[in-house]
Amino acid sequence: EEAGGSGGVRASEEFFAKYAAMRKGLQHRQPPKRRDVFNLLLTIANDKEVQHARVLLQAYAPYVPKLDKAPGGALIRASARAGALSEALELLSDYRELRFLPSLGSTLFLMQKLGQAGRVEDAVRAHGIMVSALPDDPRCWSADYLETLTRSYLKEGQHGKAAKMFATFREMGCMPPVMLYRLALSQCSEACHDAATSSDALAAVALFEGGIKADKHQDPTCDQLVAKAKQAAEDAQKPQAEEEASAGEG
Repeated sequence: EEAGGSGGVRASEEFFAKYAAMRKGLQHRQPPKRRDVFNLLLTIANDKEVQHARVLLQAYAPYVPKLDKAPGGALIRASARAGALSEALELLSDYRELRFLPSLGSTLFLMQKLGQAGRVEDAVRAHGIMVSALPDDPRCWSADYLETLTRSYLKEGQHGKAAKMFATFREMGCMPPVMLYRLALSQCSEACHDAATSSDALAAVALFEGGIKADKHQDPTCDQLVAKAKQAAEDAQKPQAEEEASAGEG
C-alpha cells in the first residue's frame, strides 16, 4: 500500500505514517485509541487521505460498540473541506457500516458545499441520510438546513422545488424566518419578469404566500414582493397573449 494516489494527489507523509501504524495494529488485533483515530480524521486534506480514512474505519468498525457523532463529524467536515464532496457523500451514506452517526453541523457543512457546487439534489440526499440516521431529532428540520437547500434551488432557478421544500419543512415543524421568505420571494419576483419562467415562479409565489399566512408573519416587504411578482408575471404574459391573438387573426 502506498501514500500516493491517482493524478498525483498524495497523502502527506505524516498522515500516511499514522494511518499505516494504526492499520498494522488492527491487523494484529491491537486497535488504536479512539482519540488517535479521531485526531487523524481531523487532519484529512485531500481525497487520497479520505480513501485511507475509509479503509481505516472499516477495519476499526468491530471495535466500535456504540455509534457516535464525533468521528463521523470530523470525517465528513474534513472531507468536504478538502473538496472531496462525492467521497464525503458516500461516507455519509455508509455511516452504519463505518460505525458513526452523522452530526448536525458536519452534514450542514457538506450540504452547503454541495449547494455551492450546484449539486442541489446531492445536498437534498445528504439531508435525507441525516434525517434517517437521527429520526427523533427535530433539529434536522431547523431553518439552517432549509436555508441551505432554498439557496441551492434558487441558484439553479428551481423556484417550484424551493417552495415545495418550504412546505415539507413546515410540515415537520419548522417555521421559516421572514428573512428566508423575503429571499425566496425576491428571486421568484425576478423570474416572473421572464415569460419563459414566469408561470412556474408565480406558482411558487402562491405557495410561499400560503406559508406566510399560515405562519402568521406580517411583513410589508413580503407583501410588496408578492404584489411585484404578480404584476411582473402579468406583464410578462401580455406580449405573449397579444402575439397569440394576432397569430389567430392572421
